[in-house]
Amino acid sequence: MIEPIFPNSPPDSAASSSGAPSEPRHSAGMAFLRQIRFLAAIILSAAVFIWVGGHTVASPNVDGTVALAWGPAVSLGAEVAMLGALIFTFVLSSLIVWPDTPHAGLFTACIGLAALAVRWGGVHKLLVNHYADMPVMFHALVLQCLFWVIFVLLGEICCRFFYRRLGRSRHWPGLLGLPWPPPWESPVWQLPAYPSAAIALCGRKPASNNPVVPGLRRLADHIAGLLLTGLAAALGLALLLKSQDSGQVLFACFISFAAGGFVAGMAVPLAGDWSIWLAVPATALVGYWIAAAGTAAFPGQVPLLHGSPVYLARGLPVYYVSAGWAGAMTGFYTALRVHYRQRFDQFFSNA
Repeated sequence: MIEPIFPNSPPDSAASSSGAPSEPRHSAGMAFLRQIRFLAAIILSAAVFIWVGGHTVASPNVDGTVALAWGPAVSLGAEVAMLGALIFTFVLSSLIVWPDTPHAGLFTACIGLAALAVRWGGVHKLLVNHYADMPVMFHALVLQCLFWVIFVLLGEICCRFFYRRLGRSRHWPGLLGLPWPPPWESPVWQLPAYPSAAIALCGRKPASNNPVVPGLRRLADHIAGLLLTGLAAALGLALLLKSQDSGQVLFACFISFAAGGFVAGMAVPLAGDWSIWLAVPATALVGYWIAAAGTAAFPGQVPLLHGSPVYLARGLPVYYVSAGWAGAMTGFYTALRVHYRQRFDQFFSNA
């Protein structure tokens, strides 16, 4: 998501004669300005989430018994406050980074949410306080993940509404360093303003009669995208999530779901972006559900259950949704760039 800006340069004579768009040229000044805007959006988002979280949800490090689910599930007021904070930080971040990529505001809001996760701390205190009733605790975390599913869906809805109604710009691929506009663009088939299906369009050009993909096929693609993202991320977490430390969890979630989003975007081009996003809380939910069947060997440690991915329970839901969701966006846009480049090369090789 955060990459240097590449404004389109005027086409040279060779490019003009062949009909090809000019290759973007790097502008150090614009790249620095873009990074400053991203940094400002992240800092402001972090301040909002920390303020709202600190006034509505008690940290488990203060009272782990009351904040059993470690998050907004403590009360309806906390849930509404966190959803309101998401909307506010998204709009604020989108205005700061506009006219960047469609998910840029959502990306910076997620990174800001990670600051609240770090402030709350890791899962260790929660495991210590509930050593005698760990199944109950993990079942509560499963229910907490349902709130974060709503959180993710609301973020995507806000993103689509804002971009299509207020911040519409069809030149965001140029900010990713892609030659723009694409030489194959036409009224029949063109890269949409919002990248809900941009991976599919960049990777495979439909027939000129614009056939409608059957509903069951589209549903299967969405489910496949969700499962592939979750499976790839779970494999990455098995390699990276070696402790319950906050920094370890944030790093592992970001890298693992970036890989998961990339794998799903490349393998299932028709998978919607929302299906990849939902894999983040779904993976955490599966981890807590499995861990609830394990046996607590030591206080403060995730239960042991040989042959099962209980390591997924080493991170709390807020860690998954903040760092993991931001990573999934990074993987999604990386796959989009690869599809675009492949389509770009194919177009000129057949020309």
